[in-house]
Amino acid sequence: MTAAVLADFGSTFTKVAVVELGSGRLLARAQSPTTVETDVMRGYRAALGDALSAIGEPVTLGPRRAASSAAGGLRVAAIGLVGELTAAAARQAALNAGARIDVVLSGRLGEAERVELERAAPEVVLFCGGTDGGQEAIVLANAEAIAAAPMDTHFVVACNERIAERVGAILARHGARVDIVGNVMPRIGAIVVEPARAAISDAFVSHVIKGKGLSGESEFARDVVMPTPEAVLRATRLLAEDLGDVVVVDIGGATTDVHSATQGEAPSPGIRGPLLPLLPVLRSVQGDLGVRSNAPSVLASDREWLLQALGLDGATAEAAADMRALAPGFVAVDPSESSIDRALAVSCVQQAIRRHCGRLTITAVPNQPARIATDGPDLRRAPLLLGTGGMLVRAEGGVEILSEALGRLDDRSLAPREPGISIDHDYLLAAAGLLADIDRPASAALMRASLRPH
Repeated sequence: MTAAVLADFGSTFTKVAVVELGSGRLLARAQSPTTVETDVMRGYRAALGDALSAIGEPVTLGPRRAASSAAGGLRVAAIGLVGELTAAAARQAALNAGARIDVVLSGRLGEAERVELERAAPEVVLFCGGTDGGQEAIVLANAEAIAAAPMDTHFVVACNERIAERVGAILARHGARVDIVGNVMPRIGAIVVEPARAAISDAFVSHVIKGKGLSGESEFARDVVMPTPEAVLRATRLLAEDLGDVVVVDIGGATTDVHSATQGEAPSPGIRGPLLPLLPVLRSVQGDLGVRSNAPSVLASDREWLLQALGLDGATAEAAADMRALAPGFVAVDPSESSIDRALAVSCVQQAIRRHCGRLTITAVPNQPARIATDGPDLRRAPLLLGTGGMLVRAEGGVEILSEALGRLDDRSLAPREPGISIDHDYLLAAAGLLADIDRPASAALMRASLRPH
């Protein structure tokens, strides 16, 4: 029996799954605290040892792959020309690469924008702007504006193809590393994120991972092949190929991520879609929604519902939220504290799904037919809503949290209506995304056995 070793270096825990090739059978999984203070391979070996001791049958270890979000994951700045077009396309390409977006810039860049970029200190800058054969002058001026910024960063250029080489030369003038790829928006109405996504992911593996000082061992640099969110998005895409439209919600202490994959159905006749074309695979990150460091933000944005659901006065709720922000490692034991965590989780899921999914709008114009439009993906018929992240995995009632959050959405939301709901109890999404490149059928079998709705 030959098995793949699949690891996820998280900010708190390092998870290891051992999966039989061919069958996709989960042989064992284990986790250990991520040892960022010394060398992350120490925690990895502890988790791997625990997993192997639990198998209880002879196994030959084959390929090893890992994803990482330790030490802050991948920080990216996205630059475009028009905020709702090329800048938005750049942002989506970076999100699909598993990045955390620290700053998005658009328009004509000047001193203020250069300073903002310097302060963000991104590990990768995705530079976009102009359709192929379109705007040149402002795009070139923007490259000049940021070229001298004293940043140790990697540039990915995905702009107007006619000037891409010139932009690359400007950015490289001061010694920056530069990759030039296809335009993210070659023409209005078209968005092509894959070349930029691949280049960002490659930069993460080649430069960023090695620069974080997480491990001095060559095995770590060899095995880490992508950021953890990209691995989860790959698993989401594979699930959609098997089950149909899929929505994945990942609640963390600081952010709530939503991943979705659809089969790319044609828009309904008479309904106008969003300005930026929708991709079949999407990731969004809500940087103000989290059950620990961003608990005060969650309370501020959903105050009325939270106070009513908890039966608390404002001062008590604020004190509870502030405590969580100051103690991100807090684990609720008391039932009243667990109730607060649960309500925060419901709020995070409801708000994150509402922002990720589209919304139906109807505009009445005198003496004309009503205008119907959507501003995001239509996931109403998604057969699966999958939850992951510590709050949903460790707490009892994760399915109920997701169900209650869906029930709070109004009729205009294009969120899933009656999906099956499941929880990624064994943290297998990232493992399945890593396995897909090695043994796609095994990856699909692993998810069918573990992640189907119950």
